[in-house]
Amino acid sequence: MKCIEVPKKYAERTIKLLRALHIMDNEHIITRKNDHVLIPVKKPPVNNELSSIPIRLIICNPPAKKKKEVKVPAHDIVGDIAVVRENVLEYMSREDIVETLRATYPRIRTIYLKKRTEGEFRVADLELLWGIDNPSTIHKEYGLRFKVDLRRAYYNPRLSEEHRRIAENAKDGEIIFDLFSGIGGFTIHIASLHKATVLMNDLNPYAVRLGVENILLNKKRIRGTIIPLHMDALLAPKYFRAERFDRVIANIPRSSYLFEEIYWYLLRSKGILHLYFLSSISERDGFIKRYFARWELAGVRKVIDYAPYVFIWRADLIKP
Repeated sequence: MKCIEVPKKYAERTIKLLRALHIMDNEHIITRKNDHVLIPVKKPPVNNELSSIPIRLIICNPPAKKKKEVKVPAHDIVGDIAVVRENVLEYMSREDIVETLRATYPRIRTIYLKKRTEGEFRVADLELLWGIDNPSTIHKEYGLRFKVDLRRAYYNPRLSEEHRRIAENAKDGEIIFDLFSGIGGFTIHIASLHKATVLMNDLNPYAVRLGVENILLNKKRIRGTIIPLHMDALLAPKYFRAERFDRVIANIPRSSYLFEEIYWYLLRSKGILHLYFLSSISERDGFIKRYFARWELAGVRKVIDYAPYVFIWRADLIKP
């Protein structure tokens, strides 16, 4: 390959000019030879481009630069938004996070740092790292479209496969209560596959509003009937007859055990409860026996990681 040989005192100026001309070879290292500097180039400069500097074009063999290993930080992509967790800052700077994610996903328009999930509605505390400060976007799951607002309603894109699994297990004709529905992930997946009746309920009014918008976004694909509700799950016995439902979905992992009597009241005999809960591997079975001893256990599945050694699990429980 070729290098520009230039006296040391002209090196900085020459490097700037070569970079401006886009002919400097950045894959190889600049070296020194006595009082001269050897600058690798991709092609020779035109005669008049460096005419004011005493240079010489020579054959050279400079060492190649070691390519820096780029580590993509742990993140979620929601529509055109990237979200990284705060613990990423333990090993990456904000600038490196932005640079890496923008290079990996050229079409994203916003990068947020998620500090925590807070409040009874489990909404994210977000810090803008780059882009437009707008947490609302459209996210796709299996061809279904979901409007998401990350600051107003809980949403986790890593549950996409879980939404589909539950939907595929449901059946035509079932009456299902999605008791903590959020923006409608489980509900809309089920209604898109089956002629079932699904009650979509959440305590967060913004989540319910987004759920209704998501019904409209997917209306051409919905086969079942969806009934949106905004109520405290503890009040369900006040409004519904006992043993009315074939299936109850309880996706509120931190406190799902507190509603055991509500699930029992709502489900008919042999009805199925999809219970989501937090636990380590060693405490998982004890949790189910402690709070759901009167239920028949059909199976337990690890859904996603939550924290070091703690996971979100789904227990499929049958009312005897």
